[in-house]
Amino acid sequence: MIGGSFSGLYSPRSIRNSLIDAVVVSDNDPYLGLISTSVACWYDKETNTTGILPLLVHHRGNLTDAQTRFLETFFNSSEKKLLVLGEPLITPFQSTEILGLTPSVASALSTFVFSSAPAVLIVPYAIGDAYQLSLLAAPLASYLNMPLLLFDDNEGELRDVCAQLQTTHAYLVGDISVNLPNITIISLPNEVTITDILLTVIKDQFGSINYLTMTNPSDVIPPAV
Repeated sequence: MIGGSFSGLYSPRSIRNSLIDAVVVSDNDPYLGLISTSVACWYDKETNTTGILPLLVHHRGNLTDAQTRFLETFFNSSEKKLLVLGEPLITPFQSTEILGLTPSVASALSTFVFSSAPAVLIVPYAIGDAYQLSLLAAPLASYLNMPLLLFDDNEGELRDVCAQLQTTHAYLVGDISVNLPNITIISLPNEVTITDILLTVIKDQFGSINYLTMTNPSDVIPPAV
């Protein structure tokens, strides 16, 4: 296990399946947004390319008129496929659904999107401080092109996913403890360590940050959980 102050980076290339063209997630669980972000946006350092897919959020199985119009324009070919996560979606488009409890959705999503992933990011499935750490760490999955898995007393499920993806390293967020034989655990226990690795990855991947995002906290609408 590697822990404490971050001092190393493991980011070999993952291999993705080309099975989807857009992603739609339910708004009933904020973790669905976390696990789908790296599916819709990722970076491949070896080829110096970026992958971006549309990511939409539906409410109780329904898209807004604007979302429907967008998909009608985007899906200009019958060969394009939609991936639906969390809850069923009322849609005329060809789609694949991964439904059920969010931790299981995350596991199934990982093996659906990736054919191999030498590294994975595992975050605790909990609201509160743990969710804040997960939210902070989530960009790593996009930056390093790896699956984001959820720990919810499901070690067996996580071991099966890692075995199928031929995983050798796992970034573990927060104070959770997961027994993953033959896998090197890289511990990210707090905000300082997570921020440290994020800055390291950004410098390694992009060289610098050439933009600044500013938000007004009073504009934030808390998620309904």
